[in-house]
Amino acid sequence: MSLKAKITISILGGRMTKYIVRKLVWKIYSRSMGIEIGNLKTLKEFDLNNAIVKNKLIERYGDNIPLNEIVISPGDMFESDLLETVYSKEW
Repeated sequence: MSLKAKITISILGGRMTKYIVRKLVWKIYSRSMGIEIGNLKTLKEFDLNNAIVKNKLIERYGDNIPLNEIVISPGDMFESDLLETVYSKEW
């Protein structure tokens, strides 16, 4: 785990947010196996006009939203042709 991830987890009191977990999973696949599941994008490449999305960005970043920050979308990861379901259970 990178120092940045350790510091972030420490700041959050040991709780990893879904965002951090997504990025961590992407990095594990990328760095350990050379597989990029989903395509990295900058925040500005997403549709940020939805009120819920805007509020979440303001909650997370305040007035300084890093539109050039590189992120991975859970949808892009889920839709990757490189992943396959090995077990599924109906709930």
